[in-house]
Amino acid sequence: LNLEGRLAMPPSLRRLLIPLGFSLLLFSLSNQYLPPFSHRSLVVYLAALLGSGFLVWGALFGSRILCSSPLVRIGKVSFGIYLLHPLVIGVTRYLLGPETKSNWLISISGVLLAAIAAWIIAELSYKYYESPFLEAKKRFSRAS
Repeated sequence: LNLEGRLAMPPSLRRLLIPLGFSLLLFSLSNQYLPPFSHRSLVVYLAALLGSGFLVWGALFGSRILCSSPLVRIGKVSFGIYLLHPLVIGVTRYLLGPETKSNWLISISGVLLAAIAAWIIAELSYKYYESPFLEAKKRFSRAS
């Protein structure tokens, strides 16, 4: 994906957007236990949206971050992460107990634990479940 000539971005702006995007995403993750559709939760949703946008925009235009091997790997297993993350979050909340909502340190550690667990489970799912189907798809597409 070569978008370099279409929308040039000064390096100083890129160096600002990527950390700002990470900061907004961390803010939104640390406030995930707000009641839905409250004024504060709308601010958190907006922070997540802007943070994601800043990260993608800063990474796409003039940076090779999205081509790094860890992010390419996350891209391969992202469907598994998408499917499995509600289950992992539910189990993590159950294991950490009800005090998770009141203690921000437990909340952040729960988010990190859930993210790591979802990634590991998605990796296993990709290797042992998705890959055989992808290989079979390649074999059948060659035959036709």
